[in-house]
Amino acid sequence: MSIPTYRVQVFKFADTTSYGVGDLLVEFENAKNLGWGRYLNDVPEAFFTVNQEDEKITLLRGYEGKAHVRIYRNSDLVWGGWLMEHDANADDVIFYCYGYESGLFWMHSDWDQSFTSSQVDVIVDALWDRARMGLANSNLRWTTTGTIEAPVTVSSGATALVLPSYKLYYKRILFSMRELAAFSMSDTTNTVVFEITPSGTFNFWKNRGVQRNDVILRWGDEHIQAFSDIATPIDYRNEILAVGSQPNNVSLRTTQTSGSGVTTYGRRQESIYLSYVRDGDELDRVSKLRLARAVRTDPAIAVAIHPGTLQPPNTTGSSFNLSDTIKLDIDYGITSINAYYLVVGTRVVLKRGTEKVQLLLSPKPGS
Repeated sequence: MSIPTYRVQVFKFADTTSYGVGDLLVEFENAKNLGWGRYLNDVPEAFFTVNQEDEKITLLRGYEGKAHVRIYRNSDLVWGGWLMEHDANADDVIFYCYGYESGLFWMHSDWDQSFTSSQVDVIVDALWDRARMGLANSNLRWTTTGTIEAPVTVSSGATALVLPSYKLYYKRILFSMRELAAFSMSDTTNTVVFEITPSGTFNFWKNRGVQRNDVILRWGDEHIQAFSDIATPIDYRNEILAVGSQPNNVSLRTTQTSGSGVTTYGRRQESIYLSYVRDGDELDRVSKLRLARAVRTDPAIAVAIHPGTLQPPNTTGSSFNLSDTIKLDIDYGITSINAYYLVVGTRVVLKRGTEKVQLLLSPKPGS
């Protein structure tokens, strides 16, 4: 695999109305160190290091917080966002950048913004419209709206998920998007994803990703250089004490217990409160789902890839993308893993001409 080439481009804002991508301010083809990361339903990040003696660096003075950054890997636009911070000494400057999803962190819902018996996509569309066009001087006004899909009750089903009541009080729109995606995944095996692409298009996908049966990362093969396996059985719970509020100020209660779990581990309780449930049947259903998750002790996995053996996800020639599932097989010491994992994040660092790729993996929702 040939060594990739990287370019970092910094653009002025086109204007202070749309805040779009304007004139090219500076381009760096030889950043000393460079890194970028993209994550499922979270804010992308990037950094690049430039020597203080580089005469082009003075062109960035005064543009932090008000300039676009685009990172190209060969001909692929792999990252897009805003130039935000720097850390400088007499030798180098490290610039830190945040992806366009961070714009959803800066803007909030209205006070007592309410939705009744609404599909998830209707709520998402309204919140996105507020973030993009409903608030004056939004940094996202220049972006475009791509695909907004309605999450469904079962995988590949036709029945859309409906929230009986959803209210927001000056809530960060990013947190609402995360919440709506998490809700849409909680009862299904779908991978619900929202994103703002590096080129500036917002999408909300009801089931993004493909199971790549032909992609297998195995400890001892040519791909895995190192791994981390973080198991947290301390979070294990085998009894859920659930309370839910119903209309007319009625409180409902239920207890869900894993008999075998209590016998094996001893009793480990957790109480949960649901601010709105329709009836006792719904409280039972939701608390059983939470118990099913609470008795799982799936590890969080990070895998470092040998340089030059695997293309980063979402680049030309890559065999899988962010939100796909791939097979992971590690049997070494205390680690015993042989299952399909969801690719929830990718971190790429270019240092002294060597590209290092790290994958963040998680159990697939509903598995």
